[in-house]
Amino acid sequence: MKIATLGLLAIIGASFAGTATAGVNANGYLLLHTDDSVIYTEDDEDSYCNLLEVDCPFDPECDDDHMGCSSAAMSLTPTSGLGPDETLVWVVAAFWPDACPRVTAVQFGLSWPVEAAASPIIKTGSCAPFELPTGNWPNELLEGTAVSWAPNAITRTAFPVYWFTAYSYYGPMEVALADFPTGTTGAAFADDSVPAVLDQIPDANMGSVGLNGATGSNPYMVPVPVNEKSWGEVKAIFGR
Repeated sequence: MKIATLGLLAIIGASFAGTATAGVNANGYLLLHTDDSVIYTEDDEDSYCNLLEVDCPFDPECDDDHMGCSSAAMSLTPTSGLGPDETLVWVVAAFWPDACPRVTAVQFGLSWPVEAAASPIIKTGSCAPFELPTGNWPNELLEGTAVSWAPNAITRTAFPVYWFTAYSYYGPMEVALADFPTGTTGAAFADDSVPAVLDQIPDANMGSVGLNGATGSNPYMVPVPVNEKSWGEVKAIFGR
């Protein structure tokens, strides 16, 4: 957990607290997912944020079984098979099944090879009601955006944060999630406490998407226990 950067500080309009303990959104993931069967159209934009709504419902009391949601998150597809064509990509927040997230805002960036002639990003859309991008987002490297549902909190262990379309005409390209460019916190989740707590997303927990022959990465991998009683043992093995 870190002191807030300007991105989420501005978008929520609150002061963030710095404490020695992690917040409820600690150790979260930010993933990229694509589906070759879904071709982008402007008419369908309103439906893109419905991803995972059945597998990963709201759970404000934190008393549901989230293993089905975790399985869905592990099954997200990070590699496109559409060649050089425009590809729809989702940015998905995900947490372990024993987590109790309360996400009011997210900030992140995107990266791609510096030798690319131009940004591979074509269109973008937020799944939150408010967005505050940096000045040249998403047309340049070292840019980013922050999105917010505040004062409401998202209490799902996996849910879409954002979507964009991208292409790579000249060959394989990997587009990866990256740190927010200003401040020292990087990519992060904010919660609904007052003052809000900002939890940094570890670099190892951020995914990528592969375009036109490149292979993407989905780092979300939860060991599935064989029965309910084994979950604590599984967490201990993996250092949770």
